[in-house]
Amino acid sequence: MDASREAVSRNEGLVMRPVIDRSVIAGIMLLAAMIVGIATTSYLNTRKLREDVTRTAHSREVLNAIASIRANTHKLQAGQRAFVISGIESWLQPYDEAAASLRAEVEALKILTTNDPDQFSRAEAAAREIESGIASLDEINVIRRKKGYEAVLAISQVRGMGSFVDPLLATLKEMDQEERERLAAHDHETD
Repeated sequence: MDASREAVSRNEGLVMRPVIDRSVIAGIMLLAAMIVGIATTSYLNTRKLREDVTRTAHSREVLNAIASIRANTHKLQAGQRAFVISGIESWLQPYDEAAASLRAEVEALKILTTNDPDQFSRAEAAAREIESGIASLDEINVIRRKKGYEAVLAISQVRGMGSFVDPLLATLKEMDQEERERLAAHDHETD
């Protein structure tokens, strides 16, 4: 018995160290690498998704601004025509409101397209076309007030049936088409 106690007391003095197999260490390192890889991939995918959403949202904002300018251009024309035909000053209120909206909207469009030289150039062209068109319509309104409907008809026959709206709508169409192509490209990239 003494021998067995002596053996136990000798074993108690030995510290048992756990033995870790190399394959366990390799497995832990592989698991850690996979976790880092998954986290990195998730981060990059999330960042790309945010960029895609931002680009798409921006294109939608530009398209909405273009649509709003188109709508207010038609309101401007309708208000002016109603005044020219009727001679009633109160019909100019929608005209004046549409003119103010157009000026604000085209400035907003220029801000939206600041970082895009081609679209910004078109937005500046639209702003010039809007100002020129409003000035032309204002001139016709003054003639209607001072000289009557027949004078406006005579000027229309001399100037022709062209309108400032035609070049403006052509510019807006180019801008709209460019943004829609970008949206399609974004959609194609994300597929």
